Amino acid sequence: MALNEPLPRRREFVQSLSAGLGTVALAAMLAESSTTAAPPPNGTDVSGDQSAVTHSARAKHSIVLFMPGGPSQMDTFDPKPALEKYAGQRPEAANLRTERTTGGLLPSPFQFQRHGEAGLHVSELLPKLAELADDLCVVRSLYTFNPTHGPARSLMSSGNIAATRPSMGAWLDYGLGSENQNLPGFVVLGGGGSDSRSGFLPSKHKGVSLDSRQTDPEKMIRYLKNEQWPDVAQRRQLDLIQELNRNHAADFGDLNSS
Repeated sequence: MALNEPLPRRREFVQSLSAGLGTVALAAMLAESSTTAAPPPNGTDVSGDQSAVTHSARAKHSIVLFMPGGPSQMDTFDPKPALEKYAGQRPEAANLRTERTTGGLLPSPFQFQRHGEAGLHVSELLPKLAELADDLCVVRSLYTFNPTHGPARSLMSSGNIAATRPSMGAWLDYGLGSENQNLPGFVVLGGGGSDSRSGFLPSKHKGVSLDSRQTDPEKMIRYLKNEQWPDVAQRRQLDLIQELNRNHAADFGDLNSS
């Protein structure tokens, strides 16, 4: 997509996305590194997948809106009176080496009021949302010692700044399972990286990243098509890999379960 082309509208993106769900499923199936053979009589899966559902989930769907670069929590739902008291002063962690120099503390220029029966603080930036205060749950107990965006984003999505940890979507898919094995456990719009990774969990729990700047389903998933291999040759290659994995599991057992 050229830089001067406008981004697709939300309706256009959803329409094109619905047209491409079949290709999303194909990408998930091709990417799945399953070594599954026919289950033995005792019902144990030789693939070593330990994500058997232990209890039913009440929620059927979850949409997480994580907006890096969005409005600060201190300008929306989390007033910080201490920022007024220490305005302009540099915090103790200001000398931490990051990509940018940490400046002085800056209080929010916006006013806060309590709304709803619970008295939820909402700033003047969100007057309509403030009317729904009693329908909101705001968590203010999260904090981090690292002010850099990259590690903070990883911390938000996985609970750790290390790149080896699974994302929240991967944990949910691992713990609760999926009702449809032909579709990915979760998708990430315009994200990827720490938002979709499976970490040390099996790769089948990794999310599928969709490029929200595209409207062509074949371009939404960059690895969907292999320009160097025809479909028939790639299918034979994948079948051979699965056969080798099954033979290895039969001869040596599943190393993931040890």
